Amino acid sequence: DLALPINSTYHLLLIATDGEVTLFVDGQRVGNIASVNSSGGIGQAVINYDAGDTSCVYDNLWVWRW
Repeated sequence: DLALPINSTYHLLLIATDGEVTLFVDGQRVGNIASVNSSGGIGQAVINYDAGDTSCVYDNLWVWRW
């Protein structure tokens, strides 16, 4: 599991290709999963298992298809 300090900025990269989805945080690979989906939507969730509010802001989102 990846725990990130609060009030910080991170660069996220998600690559979905050839039946696999891989996530990078600040250039470091943090996980991957096999995927059989060839089409669909994209989404992101922020989860806090501790009591309290959680928020996240995304900017500069890019999606490529090739």
